[in-house]
Amino acid sequence: MSIKTRTEQRTASRSLLAEAEAFGHATRTLHRVAATAAIIAFLGIAYLWYYITIYDQFMTNL
Repeated sequence: MSIKTRTEQRTASRSLLAEAEAFGHATRTLHRVAATAAIIAFLGIAYLWYYITIYDQFMTNL
């Protein structure tokens, strides 16, 4: 077991804090991307539903 100086201990704890902050930032970014992807998927499905049910029926009844 090595004995670290006070400066080495501070540097190690800052490094761990920086890693934790980077991980938190990446996690928030992934959640934002996932939320945006879910909205886009929902809009795509809604458009397909509209086209298949309403627009197609309207065009066949002309």
